[in-house]
Amino acid sequence: MEVFKFGGASLKDAQALKNMAEILISYHDIEQLVVVISAMGKTTNAFEKFLQIIYNGSANFQEAFEPIKSFHLEVCYQLFPQEHFFWKELEKIFDEIQQQSTRLSSLPYDMAYDRIVGYGEILASRIFSVYLNTRGIDHQWLDARSVIRTDSCFRAANVDIELSYDRIRLWFQQNTTSRYRIITQGFIGRDMQDNMVTLGREGSDYSAALFATALSAEKVVLWKDVPGVMNADPDFYPQAVTFQFVSYREAVELTYYGAKIIHPKTIKPLENAEIPLYVRPFLHPAEQGTLIGPGAGTIPKIPSIIHKNNQILITISHKDLAFITEKTLSTVLAMFDNFAMKINLMQNSALTFSVCLDDEGSRVEDILTQLMESFEVKYNRQLTLLTFRNYAQQPQFIDQWIEGKLILVEQRSRNTAQYVISEK
Repeated sequence: MEVFKFGGASLKDAQALKNMAEILISYHDIEQLVVVISAMGKTTNAFEKFLQIIYNGSANFQEAFEPIKSFHLEVCYQLFPQEHFFWKELEKIFDEIQQQSTRLSSLPYDMAYDRIVGYGEILASRIFSVYLNTRGIDHQWLDARSVIRTDSCFRAANVDIELSYDRIRLWFQQNTTSRYRIITQGFIGRDMQDNMVTLGREGSDYSAALFATALSAEKVVLWKDVPGVMNADPDFYPQAVTFQFVSYREAVELTYYGAKIIHPKTIKPLENAEIPLYVRPFLHPAEQGTLIGPGAGTIPKIPSIIHKNNQILITISHKDLAFITEKTLSTVLAMFDNFAMKINLMQNSALTFSVCLDDEGSRVEDILTQLMESFEVKYNRQLTLLTFRNYAQQPQFIDQWIEGKLILVEQRSRNTAQYVISEK
């Protein structure tokens, strides 16, 4: 049994869906296959913009939803004839989204986000499933929300692993035979109150790992728009090199520091179950891509650079010049935890404590307000965080990125160097 996951770039238009179908056909010899689907193209971004418009009350539903609706209709026009039954189902999904949108502005933003943004995965998986039917590819469609159970930490829900595994296994026992293909969604689940939740951006990778581990899969393949795991973002660094191999441990480090190729939570369940993970290019399916598995380091042994824009550096101090003690750190870190905010870098001195994090969403303003109630707070915005892994292998690799830049924070350990940089 294998698990495939297809991301947004591999579903960007009708032709991409056709290419996906061809990949599945080429793997006809796999008796048991679970296919995890993300939203199509930039649909998640479009839903985020749609939510912001509706949440601010600056446009009506029809105007705000039109770009999303038109995009999916255009894809379907190229896949299905006018008399196909799916058009009615598609309108029902659009109507359901409209019903949800009328109540969004009364909800906390993160809850409203999860109530609407996950429809990108529902639309993509239903369109692809119905298209596979037209190609005569036998399969079943599974609503991932019925099996993935989480807490109510909206936009970054924590999965109840054992309950979700039990529900996945029970569904497969009741609905499959010895040979099956399943189409389902990544990124989404339900909390214990049956609210739709999301697992965080790129959460479809994590969903694939959950299905694989629950079902004791032989391997997971993430089909991406890049050759594999690379030592840098090729859009940022054209000389980026593809790794042939990355250890589980190094993959966790890279994702923790912000490498976008894999969701940070993906690796742990796979390592625990000793399931290999492949990252392969969907445009060149015959290429091997990158293997992530047991071992050490990377092949080739070269440094990696992770580039994160839109960072905010927050520095706090006591109003009476008291030391930053362990008790202070505990209090401040608990605040960030309560707001479900991930710190990308932290550093303290005798009198100050600084953190660097993504500057996005209302939670940043909320935590600034709360910090100011107890501390002196300074902050800088529009910063860049550069993280170098395994830099000691080529120390000069760092120089080309920091030369001439205004460095606000520098931090080095044995294997990792980080720089908070102002581009102004």
